[in-house]
Amino acid sequence: MKKNKVILISVLILILLAGSLSSFAFASNQTNIQSEDKAFTIPMNSYCDISHPTDLSINISNLSGDKANVILKLFKKDGSELTTAGSSYNGIESTIAPGTPIDIDSNGSETYHITFGGNSNSCSERPYYGSISSATDSKLIAGGWVDGSIGNVTLLINNGEPWDSGSSGIEPNPTPEPTPEPTPGPTPINTPIDACSVTDVDSLIHTMTSNTSSHGIASSSSYMTQHNAQAFYAFDNTCGNFSTALNVKTGWLQYEFFEAKTVNKYSILMKQNDPNYTYGQAPKSWQFQAYDEQTQSWVTLDTQTTKQTDWSPTSPSSYSFNNTVAYRKYRLNFTANHGGNSICVSEVGMMGY
Repeated sequence: MKKNKVILISVLILILLAGSLSSFAFASNQTNIQSEDKAFTIPMNSYCDISHPTDLSINISNLSGDKANVILKLFKKDGSELTTAGSSYNGIESTIAPGTPIDIDSNGSETYHITFGGNSNSCSERPYYGSISSATDSKLIAGGWVDGSIGNVTLLINNGEPWDSGSSGIEPNPTPEPTPEPTPGPTPINTPIDACSVTDVDSLIHTMTSNTSSHGIASSSSYMTQHNAQAFYAFDNTCGNFSTALNVKTGWLQYEFFEAKTVNKYSILMKQNDPNYTYGQAPKSWQFQAYDEQTQSWVTLDTQTTKQTDWSPTSPSSYSFNNTVAYRKYRLNFTANHGGNSICVSEVGMMGY
């Protein structure tokens, strides 16, 4: 029987210990400051004893149009809460009780004051931080001071600025902005081959290796047979050159799409690898034209009459214009060059849709 009593007492002790440990674990997981509280630190780390008292004074003002229900909480060095009532100071009554809600009238103020050391409260009771919260949607401003052995130190709360407390002061978790899908750029029809490849990624002409391809036909009014400078060389995406026949300084260069396209921009790259003749053989004036199959006539979409010395052997010259009509045939109708014995270009691009 005695043995059973010993076992029962042991079990009860274990249960009590487990409960105490659970309570301790629960308490240690709590935080004194909630996300909606306005927290502040208190500069209490000065000398304090019976001969060196330290005073703490905190003032809270309500800037709202209605009453504010406010709680001031103060916490000691070990994190436990201070709930000691305050005392008057220089005729100013201490009206706030830490940890207890208080109503502050619209545009009104309430004060908490307490002395530690001397003949008052124990220095070990001094608070080192605190918080202010409101059960109402209110605009508050607060501040104070600490007076001790190192003099009077200002207690700043929210850097001396007003703040919105209550539910209005709780910033909702922002809704994450959806990451926009990147807008794909136009897919190049042709892979660049060399430095002369058409740089506009939306050029409509597929690379040609002869005057006829599965996408279209290249043709010209003439070409220089001595160098086999046929029309397709203007559309081969390389530094190969097209040239009119020798001593022919006018003429046309044409591309026919098998499916009608709406062209609203074109580019021309001047002749390459022949510096003695490049500029002289560059076009000076021309029209960019489209063939109207209904009227069986050429429609001029763009005209250049005085192309000057701004030709570049490394970058094409581009020309944009308004056009909303789809045509199958487009051509450059050259009317003059810069004095050379033919008209010669390296690459021509046609852009649109």
